[in-house]
Amino acid sequence: MQRHERVPDIGQILKAQLHPDVLPLVDASLRDLKLQSRALQPVLESFNDELLVLHQIFYRTKNQHRISLFWRRVTEIRRYAERVESLALLDLINSLRFSFFDQSQQQSAKLLKGSWTHLPEKPFVSFILKRISGSLVLLEKMTERLGYAYRSFSLAIQTGAFAQVLLTLSAISSRMAALVSALAEILSRSVETIQSLVDPNMNNGRRQQIQEDPQPDLHVDLPHEPAVGSRQVVVERITKVVHPPAANKPRRKKSKPRDEIDAIFG
Repeated sequence: MQRHERVPDIGQILKAQLHPDVLPLVDASLRDLKLQSRALQPVLESFNDELLVLHQIFYRTKNQHRISLFWRRVTEIRRYAERVESLALLDLINSLRFSFFDQSQQQSAKLLKGSWTHLPEKPFVSFILKRISGSLVLLEKMTERLGYAYRSFSLAIQTGAFAQVLLTLSAISSRMAALVSALAEILSRSVETIQSLVDPNMNNGRRQQIQEDPQPDLHVDLPHEPAVGSRQVVVERITKVVHPPAANKPRRKKSKPRDEIDAIFG
């Protein structure tokens, strides 16, 4: 994923020009994006608070601990955290939500409360999907590095030196790992939602075909070597559809068994 990839223009299609079957899909997707945006905000705020504490420890103690073995882990998780912060994940999802409204209007929270009027074209939606999918890869890598950092701090604290700093770093790495996991879970749901918006018309053809041809398909694909039982069931089902029994046809009465042995063994 490129860090400075050019954002494509937001081409839009009027809501009135869409097929009626697309409208419920877009409504459901926008509701999901709204919930995901709300869930993302407090997690990112907590993540930024942890990063702020990490910045303070880094600048206050780097001259003292820069030659220590554990300091490389501090530098590493700080770099990953800054990269996650630079993604602006909340702005990314909100930009997709705003693309469903007239771009000449002022983008505000009040606008998002109204009914959507446009559908963004595929290039812009695909761009958002690509950025969020790439963010998931970064979060997965950061989770791995946070685990290494936590183990490094736990080993270093056993020496008894700089215990207060190491305890704080252990708490930050543990807290960040939990927040990154929560971010990944929310973004995974966002990816599923945005994938349904990349081409909302792809299910339209199937719905239209079913409406135009409601007759069931009676074609039966038999295996090369069907079992005797399955062949009998298929033949019976086809017979019932093609040749229904006559309504007034008298049923043939079975002859009574001659004795109890005939009744048991047929």
